[in-house]
Amino acid sequence: MKSHLFNISLVLFTSTINIIGSLAFSLHSSSTLRQETHPRTSSPFGFDRYTYQRSNFLKKSGLSLSLDNNNGGDAEDNISSNCWNPSLRRIMGSVAVLGMSETALLTFEKLTGQDNNLCGADGSCSSVLTGPYATVPFTTDVPLSALGFVAYTGVALLALSPLLSPSKTNNENEDDNNRVALLALTTTMGTFSTYLMSLLFGVLHTSCMYCVASATLSWTLAVSAWVGGALPDSSAKSRKQAVQSSVAGFSTATIAALLLFVSVDVNDPSTMAYAGTNRSSAAKTSTLLASTASSIPQEPQAPPAITQRSSDRALELSLSLKSLDAKMYGAFWCSHCYDQKERLGMEAMRNIPYIECSKDGVNSQSTLCKSKDVPGFPTWEIGGKLFPGEMYLDELEDIVKDVKGITK
Repeated sequence: MKSHLFNISLVLFTSTINIIGSLAFSLHSSSTLRQETHPRTSSPFGFDRYTYQRSNFLKKSGLSLSLDNNNGGDAEDNISSNCWNPSLRRIMGSVAVLGMSETALLTFEKLTGQDNNLCGADGSCSSVLTGPYATVPFTTDVPLSALGFVAYTGVALLALSPLLSPSKTNNENEDDNNRVALLALTTTMGTFSTYLMSLLFGVLHTSCMYCVASATLSWTLAVSAWVGGALPDSSAKSRKQAVQSSVAGFSTATIAALLLFVSVDVNDPSTMAYAGTNRSSAAKTSTLLASTASSIPQEPQAPPAITQRSSDRALELSLSLKSLDAKMYGAFWCSHCYDQKERLGMEAMRNIPYIECSKDGVNSQSTLCKSKDVPGFPTWEIGGKLFPGEMYLDELEDIVKDVKGITK
Protein backbone atom coordinates (compact mmCIF):
# COMPACT_ATOMS: atom_id res chain seq x y z
CA MET A 1 0.00 0.00 0.00
CA LYS A 2 2.86 2.38 0.82
CA SER A 3 4.32 1.86 -2.65
CA HIS A 4 1.00 2.83 -4.24
CA LEU A 5 0.80 5.96 -2.11
CA PHE A 6 4.37 6.81 -3.09
CA ASN A 7 3.53 6.41 -6.79
CA ILE A 8 0.46 8.62 -6.47
CA SER A 9 2.39 11.25 -4.53
CA LEU A 10 5.18 11.22 -7.12
CA VAL A 11 2.72 11.73 -9.97
CA LEU A 12 0.94 14.58 -8.18
CA PHE A 13 4.23 16.24 -7.21
CA THR A 14 5.63 16.06 -10.75
CA SER A 15 2.42 17.39 -12.27
CA THR A 16 2.21 20.21 -9.74
CA ILE A 17 5.78 21.28 -10.55
CA ASN A 18 4.84 21.22 -14.23
CA ILE A 19 1.88 23.54 -13.66
CA ILE A 20 3.89 25.91 -11.47
CA GLY A 21 6.64 26.05 -14.10
CA SER A 22 4.15 26.79 -16.87
CA LEU A 23 2.47 29.51 -14.85
CA ALA A 24 5.82 31.10 -14.01
CA PHE A 25 6.86 31.06 -17.67
CA SER A 26 3.52 32.59 -18.67
CA LEU A 27 3.86 35.38 -16.11
CA HIS A 28 7.42 36.08 -17.24
CA SER A 29 6.34 36.25 -20.88
CA SER A 30 3.43 38.55 -20.03
CA SER A 31 5.69 40.93 -18.08
CA THR A 32 8.13 41.05 -21.01
CA LEU A 33 5.36 42.03 -23.39
CA ARG A 34 4.01 44.72 -21.06
CA GLN A 35 7.38 46.51 -21.05
CA GLU A 36 6.67 47.84 -24.56
CA THR A 37 5.10 51.31 -24.70
CA HIS A 38 2.09 50.39 -26.83
CA PRO A 39 -1.34 50.51 -25.15
CA ARG A 40 -2.86 47.09 -24.58
CA THR A 41 -5.97 45.49 -23.12
CA SER A 42 -5.79 42.16 -21.34
CA SER A 43 -8.39 39.65 -20.20
CA PRO A 44 -8.15 37.83 -16.84
CA PHE A 45 -6.69 34.89 -18.79
CA GLY A 46 -3.85 36.95 -20.29
CA PHE A 47 -5.16 37.38 -23.86
CA ASP A 48 -3.05 40.10 -25.48
CA ARG A 49 -5.49 41.89 -27.78
CA TYR A 50 -2.88 44.40 -28.89
CA THR A 51 -0.76 41.63 -30.36
CA TYR A 52 -3.74 40.29 -32.32
CA GLN A 53 -4.63 43.78 -33.56
CA ARG A 54 -1.02 44.49 -34.52
CA SER A 55 -0.87 41.23 -36.47
CA ASN A 56 -3.95 42.22 -38.50
CA PHE A 57 -2.49 45.69 -39.12
CA LEU A 58 0.77 44.20 -40.38
CA LYS A 59 -1.08 41.87 -42.71
CA LYS A 60 -3.21 44.69 -44.15
CA SER A 61 -0.14 46.93 -44.53
CA GLY A 62 1.81 44.25 -46.39
CA LEU A 63 4.51 44.11 -43.71
CA SER A 64 5.93 40.76 -42.71
CA LEU A 65 6.24 39.44 -39.18
CA SER A 66 9.94 38.85 -39.75
CA LEU A 67 10.41 42.57 -40.43
CA ASP A 68 8.54 43.40 -37.25
CA ASN A 69 10.65 41.01 -35.25
CA ASN A 70 13.81 42.62 -36.58
CA ASN A 71 12.56 45.95 -35.28
CA GLY A 72 12.45 44.79 -31.69
CA GLY A 73 10.07 41.85 -31.53
CA ASP A 74 10.90 38.50 -29.97
CA ALA A 75 9.88 34.85 -30.21
CA GLU A 76 7.01 35.40 -27.80
CA ASP A 77 5.57 38.10 -30.02
CA ASN A 78 5.74 35.70 -32.94
CA ILE A 79 3.85 33.00 -31.04
CA SER A 80 1.29 35.44 -29.64
CA SER A 81 0.50 36.89 -33.04
CA ASN A 82 0.05 33.49 -34.63
CA CYS A 83 -2.09 31.60 -32.13
CA TRP A 84 -4.76 32.18 -29.52
CA ASN A 85 -3.77 32.99 -25.92
CA PRO A 86 -0.38 31.30 -25.39
CA SER A 87 -0.51 31.80 -21.61
CA LEU A 88 -3.85 30.02 -21.24
CA ARG A 89 -2.71 27.31 -23.63
CA ARG A 90 0.19 26.51 -21.30
CA ILE A 91 -2.13 26.36 -18.30
CA MET A 92 -4.62 24.11 -20.10
CA GLY A 93 -1.79 21.91 -21.34
CA SER A 94 -0.49 21.54 -17.79
CA VAL A 95 -3.94 20.65 -16.46
CA ALA A 96 -4.31 18.09 -19.25
CA VAL A 97 -0.92 16.56 -18.37
CA LEU A 98 -2.09 16.23 -14.77
CA GLY A 99 -5.22 14.43 -16.02
CA MET A 100 -3.06 12.18 -18.20
CA SER A 101 -0.97 11.24 -15.16
CA GLU A 102 -3.99 10.33 -13.07
CA THR A 103 -5.80 8.34 -15.75
CA ALA A 104 -2.59 6.56 -16.74
CA LEU A 105 -2.14 5.44 -13.13
CA LEU A 106 -5.75 4.23 -12.89
CA THR A 107 -5.50 2.40 -16.22
CA PHE A 108 -2.26 0.68 -15.21
CA GLU A 109 -3.70 -0.41 -11.86
CA LYS A 110 -6.88 -1.66 -13.53
CA LEU A 111 -5.08 -3.67 -16.22
CA THR A 112 -2.68 -5.22 -13.70
CA GLY A 113 -5.49 -6.19 -11.31
CA GLN A 114 -4.33 -3.90 -8.51
CA ASP A 115 -7.18 -1.41 -8.73
CA ASN A 116 -8.68 -2.52 -5.42
CA ASN A 117 -5.48 -1.48 -3.63
CA LEU A 118 -5.69 2.20 -4.53
CA CYS A 119 -8.13 3.13 -1.78
CA GLY A 120 -6.87 0.94 1.07
CA ALA A 121 -8.91 -1.25 3.37
CA ASP A 122 -11.58 1.33 4.13
CA GLY A 123 -11.68 3.14 0.80
CA SER A 124 -15.20 3.47 -0.56
CA CYS A 125 -13.78 4.46 -3.95
CA SER A 126 -12.90 0.79 -4.52
CA SER A 127 -16.59 0.10 -5.18
CA VAL A 128 -16.31 2.46 -8.14
CA LEU A 129 -12.86 1.60 -9.47
CA THR A 130 -13.58 -2.14 -9.40
CA GLY A 131 -17.21 -1.81 -10.46
CA PRO A 132 -19.03 -2.41 -13.74
CA TYR A 133 -19.19 1.33 -14.42
CA ALA A 134 -15.37 1.43 -14.50
CA THR A 135 -15.20 -0.26 -17.92
CA VAL A 136 -16.19 0.89 -21.39
CA PRO A 137 -19.81 -0.13 -22.16
CA PHE A 138 -20.29 -3.61 -23.62
CA THR A 139 -16.68 -4.56 -22.94
CA THR A 140 -15.24 -6.50 -20.01
CA ASP A 141 -11.64 -5.41 -19.84
CA VAL A 142 -11.28 -1.91 -21.33
CA PRO A 143 -10.95 0.59 -18.46
CA LEU A 144 -12.99 3.77 -18.74
CA SER A 145 -9.91 5.61 -17.49
CA ALA A 146 -8.15 4.63 -20.74
CA LEU A 147 -10.62 6.79 -22.67
CA GLY A 148 -9.95 9.56 -20.19
CA PHE A 149 -6.24 9.27 -20.89
CA VAL A 150 -6.87 9.56 -24.63
CA ALA A 151 -9.07 12.63 -24.10
CA TYR A 152 -6.55 14.39 -21.86
CA THR A 153 -3.81 13.58 -24.35
CA GLY A 154 -5.89 15.15 -27.11
CA VAL A 155 -6.37 18.35 -25.10
CA ALA A 156 -2.65 18.53 -24.29
CA LEU A 157 -1.73 18.19 -27.98
CA LEU A 158 -4.30 20.76 -29.11
CA ALA A 159 -3.30 23.25 -26.43
CA LEU A 160 0.47 22.93 -26.69
CA SER A 161 1.18 22.00 -30.31
CA PRO A 162 0.82 25.61 -31.62
CA LEU A 163 3.40 26.70 -29.03
CA LEU A 164 5.81 23.89 -29.87
CA SER A 165 5.46 24.39 -33.63
CA PRO A 166 4.50 28.06 -34.16
CA SER A 167 5.32 27.89 -37.87
CA LYS A 168 2.34 25.60 -38.36
CA THR A 169 -0.11 28.21 -37.06
CA ASN A 170 0.77 31.05 -39.43
CA ASN A 171 -2.50 30.44 -41.22
CA GLU A 172 -5.41 31.97 -39.32
CA ASN A 173 -7.71 29.15 -40.42
CA GLU A 174 -5.44 26.58 -38.79
CA ASP A 175 -5.63 28.42 -35.48
CA ASP A 176 -9.42 28.63 -35.76
CA ASN A 177 -9.66 24.89 -36.47
CA ASN A 178 -7.47 24.20 -33.45
CA ARG A 179 -9.72 26.30 -31.22
CA VAL A 180 -12.87 24.61 -32.58
CA ALA A 181 -11.43 21.18 -31.77
CA LEU A 182 -10.30 22.34 -28.33
CA LEU A 183 -13.77 23.66 -27.50
CA ALA A 184 -15.51 20.52 -28.74
CA LEU A 185 -13.22 18.11 -26.87
CA THR A 186 -13.27 19.99 -23.55
CA THR A 187 -17.07 20.38 -23.77
CA THR A 188 -17.43 16.64 -24.32
CA MET A 189 -15.18 15.87 -21.35
CA GLY A 190 -16.93 18.33 -19.04
CA THR A 191 -20.38 17.02 -19.98
CA PHE A 192 -19.43 13.37 -19.55
CA SER A 193 -17.83 14.15 -16.17
CA THR A 194 -21.09 15.77 -15.03
CA TYR A 195 -23.01 12.60 -15.83
CA LEU A 196 -20.40 10.47 -14.06
CA MET A 197 -20.69 12.60 -10.92
CA SER A 198 -24.47 12.16 -11.03
CA LEU A 199 -23.94 8.42 -11.27
CA LEU A 200 -21.41 8.46 -8.44
CA PHE A 201 -23.43 10.43 -5.92
CA GLY A 202 -26.99 9.79 -7.14
CA VAL A 203 -26.89 6.06 -7.89
CA LEU A 204 -23.88 4.49 -6.18
CA HIS A 205 -24.12 6.81 -3.15
CA THR A 206 -20.41 6.68 -2.53
CA SER A 207 -17.29 8.78 -2.99
CA CYS A 208 -14.21 8.41 -5.18
CA MET A 209 -11.41 10.94 -4.86
CA TYR A 210 -9.90 9.94 -8.20
CA CYS A 211 -13.24 10.37 -9.99
CA VAL A 212 -13.90 13.76 -8.40
CA ALA A 213 -10.35 14.90 -9.19
CA SER A 214 -10.68 13.90 -12.85
CA ALA A 215 -14.09 15.59 -13.14
CA THR A 216 -12.65 18.77 -11.62
CA LEU A 217 -9.83 18.77 -14.17
CA SER A 218 -12.31 18.26 -17.03
CA TRP A 219 -14.54 21.08 -15.82
CA THR A 220 -11.49 23.33 -15.44
CA LEU A 221 -10.50 22.69 -19.04
CA ALA A 222 -14.01 23.31 -20.37
CA VAL A 223 -14.51 26.54 -18.41
CA SER A 224 -11.03 27.77 -19.37
CA ALA A 225 -11.74 27.19 -23.04
CA TRP A 226 -15.10 28.98 -23.05
CA VAL A 227 -14.38 31.79 -20.61
CA GLY A 228 -10.84 32.25 -21.92
CA GLY A 229 -12.09 33.07 -25.41
CA ALA A 230 -11.36 29.93 -27.41
CA LEU A 231 -14.47 30.64 -29.48
CA PRO A 232 -13.05 31.92 -32.79
CA ASP A 233 -13.73 35.59 -33.51
CA SER A 234 -12.27 35.87 -37.00
CA SER A 235 -15.53 35.10 -38.81
CA ALA A 236 -19.16 34.16 -38.23
CA LYS A 237 -18.53 30.87 -40.03
CA SER A 238 -15.82 29.87 -37.56
CA ARG A 239 -17.99 30.75 -34.58
CA LYS A 240 -20.89 28.75 -35.98
CA GLN A 241 -18.62 25.76 -36.60
CA ALA A 242 -17.31 25.95 -33.02
CA VAL A 243 -20.82 26.06 -31.54
CA GLN A 244 -22.01 23.18 -33.73
CA SER A 245 -18.97 21.07 -32.82
CA SER A 246 -19.49 21.75 -29.12
CA VAL A 247 -23.18 20.81 -29.34
CA ALA A 248 -22.12 17.61 -31.11
CA GLY A 249 -19.64 16.95 -28.29
CA PHE A 250 -22.37 17.50 -25.70
CA SER A 251 -24.66 15.06 -27.54
CA THR A 252 -21.88 12.49 -27.88
CA ALA A 253 -21.17 12.66 -24.15
CA THR A 254 -24.86 12.25 -23.36
CA ILE A 255 -25.18 9.19 -25.59
CA ALA A 256 -22.00 7.68 -24.14
CA ALA A 257 -23.27 8.20 -20.59
CA LEU A 258 -26.59 6.56 -21.47
CA LEU A 259 -24.78 3.58 -22.97
CA LEU A 260 -22.64 3.30 -19.85
CA PHE A 261 -25.71 3.38 -17.64
CA VAL A 262 -27.90 0.91 -19.53
CA SER A 263 -25.02 -1.54 -20.07
CA VAL A 264 -25.10 -2.49 -16.38
CA ASP A 265 -27.77 -4.90 -15.11
CA VAL A 266 -28.76 -3.69 -11.63
CA ASN A 267 -30.54 -7.00 -10.97
CA ASP A 268 -27.37 -9.03 -11.37
CA PRO A 269 -26.06 -10.06 -7.94
CA SER A 270 -22.49 -9.67 -9.14
CA THR A 271 -23.29 -6.05 -9.95
CA MET A 272 -24.53 -5.54 -6.43
CA ALA A 273 -21.16 -6.74 -5.22
CA TYR A 274 -19.70 -3.59 -6.71
CA ALA A 275 -22.11 -0.98 -5.47
CA GLY A 276 -22.61 0.20 -1.94
CA THR A 277 -26.38 -0.16 -2.15
CA ASN A 278 -29.04 -2.86 -2.16
CA ARG A 279 -31.13 -3.92 -5.14
CA SER A 280 -34.23 -1.98 -4.23
CA SER A 281 -32.38 1.29 -3.74
CA ALA A 282 -30.47 0.74 -6.98
CA ALA A 283 -33.69 0.23 -8.87
CA LYS A 284 -35.29 3.31 -7.31
CA THR A 285 -32.38 5.56 -8.22
CA SER A 286 -31.79 4.27 -11.74
CA THR A 287 -31.89 7.62 -13.48
CA LEU A 288 -28.97 9.17 -15.29
CA LEU A 289 -29.26 12.54 -13.60
CA ALA A 290 -30.14 10.80 -10.36
CA SER A 291 -31.63 12.50 -7.36
CA THR A 292 -29.57 12.28 -4.24
CA ALA A 293 -32.70 12.47 -2.11
CA SER A 294 -32.71 8.69 -1.81
CA SER A 295 -29.23 8.64 -0.30
CA ILE A 296 -30.67 8.01 3.14
CA PRO A 297 -28.50 6.02 5.56
CA GLN A 298 -29.32 2.37 4.97
CA GLU A 299 -29.23 -0.74 7.08
CA PRO A 300 -25.93 -2.68 7.16
CA GLN A 301 -25.45 -4.44 3.85
CA ALA A 302 -24.84 -8.15 3.44
CA PRO A 303 -22.64 -9.52 0.65
CA PRO A 304 -24.39 -11.32 -2.24
CA ALA A 305 -25.26 -14.94 -1.60
CA ILE A 306 -22.89 -17.59 -2.96
CA THR A 307 -24.61 -19.61 -5.70
CA GLN A 308 -21.90 -22.06 -6.84
CA ARG A 309 -21.48 -25.52 -5.34
CA SER A 310 -18.01 -26.53 -4.19
CA SER A 311 -15.92 -29.06 -6.08
CA ASP A 312 -14.11 -31.87 -4.26
CA ARG A 313 -10.85 -30.04 -4.85
CA ALA A 314 -12.23 -26.81 -3.33
CA LEU A 315 -13.56 -28.71 -0.31
CA GLU A 316 -10.22 -30.37 0.32
CA LEU A 317 -8.47 -27.00 -0.03
CA SER A 318 -10.86 -25.38 2.43
CA LEU A 319 -10.04 -28.02 5.05
CA SER A 320 -6.33 -27.34 4.57
CA LEU A 321 -6.96 -23.61 4.95
CA LYS A 322 -9.02 -24.24 8.07
CA SER A 323 -6.16 -26.21 9.61
CA LEU A 324 -3.94 -23.15 9.15
CA ASP A 325 -6.52 -20.86 10.77
CA ALA A 326 -7.02 -19.08 7.45
CA LYS A 327 -9.36 -16.10 7.12
CA MET A 328 -10.63 -14.08 4.20
CA TYR A 329 -10.93 -10.30 4.56
CA GLY A 330 -13.35 -8.56 2.21
CA ALA A 331 -16.21 -6.11 1.74
CA PHE A 332 -19.82 -6.66 0.77
CA TRP A 333 -19.45 -4.46 -2.32
CA CYS A 334 -16.17 -5.99 -3.51
CA SER A 335 -16.54 -7.81 -6.84
CA HIS A 336 -13.24 -9.66 -6.43
CA CYS A 337 -14.42 -10.95 -3.05
CA TYR A 338 -17.63 -12.21 -4.59
CA ASP A 339 -15.74 -13.92 -7.42
CA GLN A 340 -13.36 -15.51 -4.89
CA LYS A 341 -16.27 -16.97 -2.92
CA GLU A 342 -17.92 -18.24 -6.09
CA ARG A 343 -14.69 -19.95 -7.13
CA LEU A 344 -14.51 -21.85 -3.84
CA GLY A 345 -18.25 -22.50 -3.55
CA MET A 346 -20.74 -22.29 -0.70
CA GLU A 347 -19.72 -25.54 1.05
CA ALA A 348 -16.02 -24.67 1.08
CA MET A 349 -16.64 -21.14 2.34
CA ARG A 350 -18.43 -22.55 5.39
CA ASN A 351 -15.03 -23.81 6.56
CA ILE A 352 -13.34 -20.41 6.12
CA PRO A 353 -14.13 -17.41 8.34
CA TYR A 354 -15.10 -14.35 6.34
CA ILE A 355 -14.21 -10.98 7.90
CA GLU A 356 -16.34 -8.03 6.76
CA CYS A 357 -14.12 -4.94 6.57
CA SER A 358 -16.60 -2.36 5.30
CA LYS A 359 -18.02 -0.23 8.09
CA ASP A 360 -21.41 -0.37 6.33
CA GLY A 361 -21.45 -4.17 6.09
CA VAL A 362 -23.26 -6.71 8.25
CA ASN A 363 -21.13 -7.85 11.21
CA SER A 364 -18.51 -5.28 10.31
CA GLN A 365 -15.07 -5.77 11.82
CA SER A 366 -13.47 -2.71 10.23
CA THR A 367 -11.40 -2.05 13.35
CA LEU A 368 -9.82 -5.49 13.08
CA CYS A 369 -9.09 -4.92 9.38
CA LYS A 370 -7.34 -1.64 10.17
CA SER A 371 -5.31 -3.20 12.95
CA LYS A 372 -4.22 -5.95 10.54
CA ASP A 373 -3.31 -3.31 7.94
CA VAL A 374 -5.30 -5.12 5.25
CA PRO A 375 -4.02 -3.66 1.94
CA GLY A 376 -7.06 -4.40 -0.23
CA PHE A 377 -9.91 -6.78 -0.92
CA PRO A 378 -9.91 -9.69 -0.84
CA THR A 379 -6.96 -10.46 1.39
CA TRP A 380 -6.19 -13.91 2.76
CA GLU A 381 -4.60 -14.48 6.15
CA ILE A 382 -2.94 -17.90 6.11
CA GLY A 383 -0.62 -19.04 8.84
CA GLY A 384 -0.49 -15.52 10.26
CA LYS A 385 0.64 -13.93 6.98
CA LEU A 386 -1.37 -11.69 4.65
CA PHE A 387 -1.78 -12.56 0.96
CA PRO A 388 -3.71 -9.83 -0.90
CA GLY A 389 -5.65 -10.42 -4.09
CA GLU A 390 -8.14 -12.80 -5.64
CA MET A 391 -6.60 -16.26 -5.91
CA TYR A 392 -7.12 -19.27 -8.15
CA LEU A 393 -7.30 -22.67 -6.46
CA ASP A 394 -3.78 -23.63 -7.53
CA GLU A 395 -2.41 -20.37 -6.12
CA LEU A 396 -4.04 -21.04 -2.77
CA GLU A 397 -2.75 -24.61 -2.83
CA ASP A 398 0.80 -23.36 -3.41
CA ILE A 399 0.48 -20.92 -0.50
CA VAL A 400 -0.82 -23.69 1.75
CA LYS A 401 2.16 -25.91 0.83
CA ASP A 402 4.62 -23.11 1.48
CA VAL A 403 3.09 -22.20 4.84
CA LYS A 404 2.93 -25.83 5.95
CA GLY A 405 6.55 -26.27 4.96
CA ILE A 406 7.55 -23.31 7.13
CA THR A 407 5.49 -24.38 10.14
CA LYS A 408 6.86 -27.93 10.17
